[in-house]
Amino acid sequence: MTETVAVVTDLHLEPGDETVFERFADRLPAIESYSPDRLVVLGDILHYATDGRDRELLERFVSLLDDSGLAYRCVPGNHDLGRLDLAAFTDAVGNDGWTVEEETETWFLDSTAPHLGERRSEVSDDQVQALADRLPGMEAAVLFVHHPVHYHDIRDNRWFGEHPEEAFPGNKRAVAESLSPGSVGAVLNGHLHEFAVTEYQGVLHVSVDAFDKTNNPDGTTGNFAVVERGDPLSITHVGGDGTEHVVRRPLGTE
Repeated sequence: MTETVAVVTDLHLEPGDETVFERFADRLPAIESYSPDRLVVLGDILHYATDGRDRELLERFVSLLDDSGLAYRCVPGNHDLGRLDLAAFTDAVGNDGWTVEEETETWFLDSTAPHLGERRSEVSDDQVQALADRLPGMEAAVLFVHHPVHYHDIRDNRWFGEHPEEAFPGNKRAVAESLSPGSVGAVLNGHLHEFAVTEYQGVLHVSVDAFDKTNNPDGTTGNFAVVERGDPLSITHVGGDGTEHVVRRPLGTE
């Protein structure tokens, strides 16, 4: 199939801080210049609104997406469910926590695990089973998930280098074992606040850098990625400064 998907992740919206809203509005023309068929948000739209305004912030962001005219889909992140439950999140964004689009071979996974606390994650058993059952019949599936579900060296990561248990789902091995290079075109994740390209067990994994890195004095805001689904599959990572990094991969690569 052919489809162009724009991807943003980790906005970490907080009350009283207009910076990210303004930057997102500023970056929309750049995103739209790639003519995406839709936009996928890979979670952590929210940070933690200690004054209870999480739902208000989420609805404001959704309103901004609605005004853009772009079709969109939001995947939950661990920060999103820090103060809201999954039902409130999905109600606000207008989509389920996880789903599979059989016709387009697109997976939206939910790696949040509020029952494990705000800093731990896992992909639920029903999702792992669905991957095992339904992926083998696909040829170029693209998976979107907040947490990385592959091995990636994060020793130098500013946020998770000393806490790897907070970076990956506890059952990432079970997820990875369900992914076949003959069935999967690519997996895109957020959460790590860094751009990285990793081939793990023959499967391409791309970590999309955080849109909002204002908490990092060395970072920028406005990062996003663009997935062009075809053969080859192409993923362009666009930095906040406009720098592009392009990854291309022929489909059916074993």
